[in-house]
Amino acid sequence: MAVTLTYDCPHCGTLKAGFTMTGEAVLPDMQDRFHVYFMCNSCFMPVVALIESSAGTAPSQARGDILKAQAMYGMSVKRIIPASVPLAAPEYCPDSVASAFIQAEAAIKGRHWESAAAMDRRALEIATKEMAPEHVKLNLYQRIEKLAEAKKLTDSLKKWAHGLRTIGNDAVHEADGVEEKETIQAHELTRFILIYLYTLPAQVEHARAARKNGK
Repeated sequence: MAVTLTYDCPHCGTLKAGFTMTGEAVLPDMQDRFHVYFMCNSCFMPVVALIESSAGTAPSQARGDILKAQAMYGMSVKRIIPASVPLAAPEYCPDSVASAFIQAEAAIKGRHWESAAAMDRRALEIATKEMAPEHVKLNLYQRIEKLAEAKKLTDSLKKWAHGLRTIGNDAVHEADGVEEKETIQAHELTRFILIYLYTLPAQVEHARAARKNGK
């Protein structure tokens, strides 16, 4: 059985990705410490684990998932480089909006451009319904216009929202799909729109409350 590692891939964003050991090196003058190299089975990018072995056993002599087997072999995984970065949506987004945004973020890390654009459009779709429930029966174009009329979106953000809507449509309906550059730009526009709709208003309210309470 090979030496493996289960870890959230910092490169492609795959949660609990499987990694296969590809090599190890003992640190000079430190016979109980090793750099162990693993490759993600999803994107084939590497990570390095710093492992300390109290028994002097090389990690390559272990079997199975090193994180689960480390105690059995007298080993301790001190750190993994690069560290996994938790995927997150802008603060104060509703769970349904945050979920769509995070799925888009994961898709971008995995270079799945159509999936990312579609999920960003879904985040916008849900957000506009949540922000204007009275217009829930209108289509996305109309809801964006209504939010702009109500001054819940600036003119610039309205244009961005329509651009995101179009890219999302292309991702779902066009045979050519969408390109990497426009997908990443659309994702960042989604981030800015959600910050404007949810994060900034909540931060302003917190600041007002703190000021009112004399803090």
